[in-house]
Amino acid sequence: MAAEAFTQWLARHKGLGWILLVVVVVLFWLWRGELYQAQVEEPAAEPVSVAEEFHVEVMTFDSEPYQPGVLLQGQLLPHRSLVLRTQASGTLTKLPRLGKMVSEGDSLLTLSDDGRTVKLARAEAEYRLRQAEVTAAVRLRRSQMISETSYLALKSAAAMAEAGLAEARLALNHTRIGAPFAGSVDALPARPAYRLSPALLALDDNGRPGVHIVDEQGRMQRVPVTLLSITPDEAWVSGLPQPVRIITRGAGFVTEGSTVRVREVEPEP
Repeated sequence: MAAEAFTQWLARHKGLGWILLVVVVVLFWLWRGELYQAQVEEPAAEPVSVAEEFHVEVMTFDSEPYQPGVLLQGQLLPHRSLVLRTQASGTLTKLPRLGKMVSEGDSLLTLSDDGRTVKLARAEAEYRLRQAEVTAAVRLRRSQMISETSYLALKSAAAMAEAGLAEARLALNHTRIGAPFAGSVDALPARPAYRLSPALLALDDNGRPGVHIVDEQGRMQRVPVTLLSITPDEAWVSGLPQPVRIITRGAGFVTEGSTVRVREVEPEP
């Protein structure tokens, strides 16, 4: 019924029907155009807020020349080497520093004098006396005022004095060992030591040996030592400063750190 009524209405109003049809077609065309544009065009990107950006740290670098290298490992062997040994007995008073560079003739080891300088002075005096006696005997022999036997005895005594002088010089030279050629010290099997009377050793509460000394401020101190060897007559120790003043009498009456009055005595030969 509704369709029949609508048909009759169009029959009576033909002009208005065509206008309505045109409006419907135009609306349909506009709707199709917007749909096509939405499918073709991409949606505009939303701007990023400044507050959403990340913070980073940077460091400016400059280029530098690079030289490739090769790391090699090996062992250097000396061109020549030797082991130094002393030809005399005594206390080692001087040692070179390990790794020290030395030149030919530099002093390396020094032993204690132990009266060798005094013996050399005596030998020199004896030699000069015997030489003077031989010189006087030569003049007397020319005047035939001395026998041949006495003259030969004086020459023999002079020769013995000369030999004694050479021996004293050699003994003193043996206390100093020099470098035979330039090089470096790579081993120190020896170490400075002191020869003491066992009576000078003092044990602490833990049984460790030490000696009482007088320091540079004139105070008594107990210094621990390393015992190298000991016999009933002597003890060899290391670990003391060089030089050192060891208290030989009276240490038992003084407390450590007290100032003391010192009386020097000569060591026994």
